[in-house]
Amino acid sequence: MAREVFEHWVDVYELMVDWPRRLEREGPMFRRLFEQTGVRRVLDTACGPGHHAAMFHQWGLEVEGADLSQAMIQRAIALHGQPPGLRWTVRPFQDPTPEPGYFDATVCIGNSLALAGDHQTAAEAVRQMFRAVRPGGLVVIQVLNLWALPEGKLCWQKCLAAQIGGKPKLILKAVHRAGQQVFVDLLLVDLADAEQAVQRAGPSPGQYESGRSAPPGQEDRAPGTETARSNPASPVSLPWQAQSEVLLGFSVEQLQQMAHQAGAEKMLLYGGYPDQPYQSQTSKDLILVAWRSENLALGSLRSVSGRV
Repeated sequence: MAREVFEHWVDVYELMVDWPRRLEREGPMFRRLFEQTGVRRVLDTACGPGHHAAMFHQWGLEVEGADLSQAMIQRAIALHGQPPGLRWTVRPFQDPTPEPGYFDATVCIGNSLALAGDHQTAAEAVRQMFRAVRPGGLVVIQVLNLWALPEGKLCWQKCLAAQIGGKPKLILKAVHRAGQQVFVDLLLVDLADAEQAVQRAGPSPGQYESGRSAPPGQEDRAPGTETARSNPASPVSLPWQAQSEVLLGFSVEQLQQMAHQAGAEKMLLYGGYPDQPYQSQTSKDLILVAWRSENLALGSLRSVSGRV
């Protein structure tokens, strides 16, 4: 789903997020971390439609927004333009930046790392995030805390009616966890076509003439066997599109190990914005805040929990 959704479902992705509310919730934590680290140059390594990158630029920072999706970068340019100090580029997060150590901070948020496809690619992406920042530079990675999801249970996260392409649509999103994997399903229903399909199918139970509660000749059928079709032999086209994807799950230990091997010297863990303590069974997010070693060689790991 990663590339498919981001290339062809840009409107759906945009509508699933309340961007003003999200930026209001997440902004203060980034501003504090940037100020404490002396950040002037930021890389958003999976920027999507560019809302975080644009917010950072509004703070007076030099920002590069990168994404593997050409469609997402085009949307970012359409939404935010390309003013001095804000540039956009198509580049997967596992690919190196042209100038190592140029940035003061790299962020990879919105569960983007889970879309890497496999843990080897994810580890390479984390390595490139640390490679992109100067010694002492900041790296922030936010992923879904899969351990807060019940095993095997389908959890509906979104049910949103919206206009897309001038047509009324219904967006449905569901997730469920199976071990260390999370399965995500997106369903886009065309409401206008759905209404037409129902009309073509014929009257539904309870809508038949003469007070009948079922079609003529079906009154004695067992409950649940009724059909609403006037012509059962005529198939009804289902007016929806669906996308599914398996997302990677990361434990605290896995995320810390990848960061340590990439050159992290100091790490903090959070369970949500702003500065919520991480609880493995209840936190919605797993947010790793780390700093690259001041030495060029890999620094020793020092893991703590709480505020800087």
